[in-house]
Amino acid sequence: MCLTATKTQAADTSSGLRGVTAADVDFVLQHVRSADFVEWQLMCPAPTFDLRSMIIESVNGSAFSASAYYGDQIVVILGITQPQPESNTAKIWAIGTTALERPEVYMRWVKASIQIIETFGKQFERLENVVHEKNKKAIRYLRHLDFEFTEPAVTIKNEVFLPFHKTAVKVQA
Repeated sequence: MCLTATKTQAADTSSGLRGVTAADVDFVLQHVRSADFVEWQLMCPAPTFDLRSMIIESVNGSAFSASAYYGDQIVVILGITQPQPESNTAKIWAIGTTALERPEVYMRWVKASIQIIETFGKQFERLENVVHEKNKKAIRYLRHLDFEFTEPAVTIKNEVFLPFHKTAVKVQA
């Protein structure tokens, strides 16, 4: 199994980012948030659902991917896909663990996400994806990060997904 990722670490060693490992994927599989599990299951294009394969494919298909940790727990595996060459638009994705249900972990994750998007997202003109309408915590999180929700909604497997996007701010050299 080949997992590629960018390694970055915050000054505070109790939390930060690191390259995605097979152990990280195993941890997420054991502790995935139920709303994220349902969302990924609905998004699975294959006839049989294999979350492990979907995470690994997402990591390997990303321009940036990482495991975010807090203490000894993985909080999220996240990534930004390779951009579409004609528009420099990339998909941002994440799969979270039950650690996000703890308010102190969630708030640290929101603050870290702002830095992640500023650092890694600025190379793209637009970041986008869809979120399951029932994944209320993810919707609230995306609003904290100033993603915009657009119409029309998308239906996948008879469930409603809300498109969201953020236009990246280019840093002047």
